[in-house]
Amino acid sequence: MTAWAAMVRAVNVGGARLAMADLRAIGTAAGFEAVRTHLNSGNLLFEASSGTPRQYAATVSAELERLVGRPVPVIVRTGEQLRRAADRARRLFPDAPEKTVAIAFLDRPVLDVAPDRLGTFDTERYVIDGDAVHLLYPAGQADSKLTLPMIEKRLGVVATARGVRSVEGMATLLGA
Repeated sequence: MTAWAAMVRAVNVGGARLAMADLRAIGTAAGFEAVRTHLNSGNLLFEASSGTPRQYAATVSAELERLVGRPVPVIVRTGEQLRRAADRARRLFPDAPEKTVAIAFLDRPVLDVAPDRLGTFDTERYVIDGDAVHLLYPAGQADSKLTLPMIEKRLGVVATARGVRSVEGMATLLGA
């Protein structure tokens, strides 16, 4: 069995509400095992032995669309992948307060990782790393121009972001 996290994009922010009990029910109905959620931000943790990350994402996404009436992107990673991403973010921004560090998980790897691919910003920093973008928001995300929709548009991907502490929490819960 492999431990997985299905990270739902844009729930419980901006008016899109999703009860975590509904998300757990979707995981259980899909046949996943050890189904649970982490925090109230659309993180479905589960174990499964057959299938691919894209298949798991498609299954959860289709059921969410049926439930909420609109497309809902889902990105899936193993516990080990989450741990590696969190560790990399900590190494990239070693002196940053953890609340200023986030990771955008992408639906596919980005091959063009030029340092200025997303542009330049006053205080924000980023590192594109395959299927993730490590983000530093020293002044917080609220007024930043380095937004998830901008990242998606410039990289041509679907993405969802989590704070580094949340990523570490999921990795730990998944045994990584």
